[in-house]
Amino acid sequence: MAAGVGVIEGVGKLLKGITLEPVLLIDGACNQAMLLFIENVQMNKICSVNLNYSAERLMRDYDRRL
Repeated sequence: MAAGVGVIEGVGKLLKGITLEPVLLIDGACNQAMLLFIENVQMNKICSVNLNYSAERLMRDYDRRL
């Protein structure tokens, strides 16, 4: 059990040493990545369902945007 307690104490010290700024930076980056992903999924869904675009057309348009 002593090894498990040492690991927990080590993790506790590590978390206490992290300031708020890096955490907010990581959170903001993940949030922005999620928003871009959701936007792409919604756009593909709209184009495939409402506009009846084929998967090939969606991929061709996606490749053109890159």
